[in-house]
Amino acid sequence: MIFTSKIKLALERATTLHDGQYRKDGSTPYIAHPVAVAMILAQYTSDEDIICAGLLHDVLEDVAGYFEQDMRVEFGDTITDIVKGVTEPKDPNKDVSEQLPWREIKEKYMENLRTAPSGSVMVAAADKIHNLESFISLIEREGKNTWKIFNSAPEERIWYFDQVLAIVADRVENELVDKFRELNIQFQEAIATRSL
Repeated sequence: MIFTSKIKLALERATTLHDGQYRKDGSTPYIAHPVAVAMILAQYTSDEDIICAGLLHDVLEDVAGYFEQDMRVEFGDTITDIVKGVTEPKDPNKDVSEQLPWREIKEKYMENLRTAPSGSVMVAAADKIHNLESFISLIEREGKNTWKIFNSAPEERIWYFDQVLAIVADRVENELVDKFRELNIQFQEAIATRSL
């Protein structure tokens, strides 16, 4: 990955915007996730806009007070459209009680992904790769206690990753998708042997 001025700006903004947020494990600063997604993407593409979108992919759904128009002004339409293609229908400016149920959020996300820009499909794959890696590590460490920190059951997560994989594989077939597929198998094996 060439560390361009645009990628540097995306990294700085993502770091600032996710400041104070943590991964579900409660101890990992959230910025570790978008950075990992961007690093995964950089192994499969040199497209600066896709890598920037990887860094910014959770901002619109997770950061209160930062809106689509803000991103369009700072990063332009291409990056914003890629991010919009992987943004869940959650409003960080509203209380958790006002959000859609987990399954409905995921169904709407997948509906959006089916017609999103191809860059969004790559970001989705990289995002799921990192999430699967994190899940597998957590399952290996915590076993069935893993599910106490998530608002979904193992069967729901299996359903979700299977569905996203099918959409991604239908839209693009490359080594990124192969990695997603491989980790999805490992995730299901980890659930079957360590967390039920």
